[in-house]
Amino acid sequence: MDFKEVVNAIITGELDEHLDTIKHQIRTREKNLAGDLFHRLKVGDKVRFNSLTRPKSHIGTEGVIVKKNRTKVVVKVQHESDPFPREWNTPPSLLEMVG
Repeated sequence: MDFKEVVNAIITGELDEHLDTIKHQIRTREKNLAGDLFHRLKVGDKVRFNSLTRPKSHIGTEGVIVKKNRTKVVVKVQHESDPFPREWNTPPSLLEMVG
């Protein structure tokens, strides 16, 4: 079954009895990907806030990692609506590498 067939099967209800398992597997995969990114990120790396970021006005904001904590990273940002640099403590799932 290719991607389009899977999506169509979800849309048409063919996989309704498996939706909880599908959701669980998607969340697990997302956590694994975020963990992989966390381990690749280093202090000094340039990052951008992705489409999962809230408020939405911060999507696309770029910054530099200044610290790694146990599960989150601290990103120094200069947002267009704020003239002063700020440090945001954020989960890596909201970030993407730049360049």
